[in-house]
Amino acid sequence: MKASTISQDEVLTREKQLPAFPSVVGKILDAIDDVDANLNLLIELIAKDPVMTSQVISRANRIAPFGRNNRSISELKVATALIGTVTIRHIALIGGFFQFSGATLKDHTVFTNHCISTALCSEELSKHLNINISMEAALITGLLHDIGKLWILRFRSNEYIDLKIKKREGSSSSHQLEIDYFGVDHAQVGYWLAEHWKLPHTICSAILNHHHPERDSTETLVSLTHVSDVLSHALELNLEADNRVKYLSNSACENIGLEWNADIRPLFGRIDARNRYSRTFFDMTHEA
Repeated sequence: MKASTISQDEVLTREKQLPAFPSVVGKILDAIDDVDANLNLLIELIAKDPVMTSQVISRANRIAPFGRNNRSISELKVATALIGTVTIRHIALIGGFFQFSGATLKDHTVFTNHCISTALCSEELSKHLNINISMEAALITGLLHDIGKLWILRFRSNEYIDLKIKKREGSSSSHQLEIDYFGVDHAQVGYWLAEHWKLPHTICSAILNHHHPERDSTETLVSLTHVSDVLSHALELNLEADNRVKYLSNSACENIGLEWNADIRPLFGRIDARNRYSRTFFDMTHEA
């Protein structure tokens, strides 16, 4: 049985019921070239969540120089100065996404773990290959690449359960089944959301084409997101029962300069280590 078609009007009407995390993302991306403004926005995002704030301050106190006037750190800006911008970026963006997903779905662990894993893959690949893409853009696109699936899980959950049953019975890919069932796949739904949130064209295109990067081979971020998504599945970073890799675009690998040789093995280790750490950290944050 086919579900009713998901339309752009339905997606944008129900978008109003989602939390506000993506609007902060847009501000962060707009301030990429202004380091101070970008950092202030990240701090602002952390400050809105008392659990993340306590985690940042706790970490700062652990690494503070011994005998620092025998005073503990209690201010977020002081803690940020000790921890560093890179770590603050991860805590703010990944932590913000974790809270966003949790506020959208009761059972969001599998979805969130995959998105965080893809984001970390994207960031590490970008650094490893020296791709001219900002770390914020790589991380944010990885986090949001499946945002359309989150919408479907939230607003069409019963139909999506039927779709998953059909997937177990057949061999079609998830996104092809979505097209057969809903008339569109999660990539299209995600694209509508990203456009509505006024995210940059490169990120919108990466969300739309991450399963078919050949449709926009001019955008490096599209290729990077595709490879990172596949790599997350291949390394079994997201704990899903079905992590089979059915398609990896050779042209996407070529576009980002990725060669499958011995030099890439240390990259896998770094990705795995960061993924394990992030999962532990944000699970602890969630429990707190």
